Amino acid sequence: MIRRSLVYLLLVFCFFSCKEKGLDTKLIASKYYQGVVKILLMDPEGEKIEPGKGYLGRGSGFIVTEDGYLFTNKHVVEMCVKGYVDYNYLEDTEELNSVAVYSEDLLINPALTKVNRTGHSIPIVQVYNGTGENDYKLYIAEVVSIGSGSYDGAMLKIVSDLEGKPVRKKFKTVPLGNSDDVAQGENLCVYGYPAQFGGSAALMLKDLSTISLGIMSGYDYVFNEDYGYLKTDAEIHPGNSGGPVFSEENKVI
Repeated sequence: MIRRSLVYLLLVFCFFSCKEKGLDTKLIASKYYQGVVKILLMDPEGEKIEPGKGYLGRGSGFIVTEDGYLFTNKHVVEMCVKGYVDYNYLEDTEELNSVAVYSEDLLINPALTKVNRTGHSIPIVQVYNGTGENDYKLYIAEVVSIGSGSYDGAMLKIVSDLEGKPVRKKFKTVPLGNSDDVAQGENLCVYGYPAQFGGSAALMLKDLSTISLGIMSGYDYVFNEDYGYLKTDAEIHPGNSGGPVFSEENKVI
């Protein structure tokens, strides 16, 4: 009887220990929040005019090496490479304002009525060391590589603090998986910093991370014929761009 009970306990233990755990959002949120970052685009010249004047936009990213290399989307940091245009344009009879990546096509667009400011932005990376809204540090990064054509990816490197002092610390990273191993119908977790508030850079710094769930809905080869894009029904909002998507292996794909 004792032997039979021991065998039963071993079988139960093996069942629970060998069973595939699957997507664990609590683990992801508690273990990797320091590796998922917010990226703010700031124009230093605009900041000289007035604090907060240089804020242009934001996105998300994730750290992949302890010395501060991180991944984001190309369209998040394109203004850092190509520059930007703050301009007014006419839509029907109403004059509107917008900020866009610099291009000659934009400047010759007949709808453009006025250019207010041009320049280059720099990426400021907000790295959390706790779960509170003030538990973070800000760092200056530089774009080290950026995608071409339809590839919407970019690599950044954290280089200094806001005073320009080199960074010596080790950063927390996220684990990387293989997107080729993801199957249609698999559960996914989108992690990042969607814009919850509109307004100043100071207000945007208060946006906390958000997790949304969905499935891998399928592939889309229209914009990338070679590899395709993974589609998901998870909620994704402006500001999520560049943030990681975790698979059922609890790794970024």
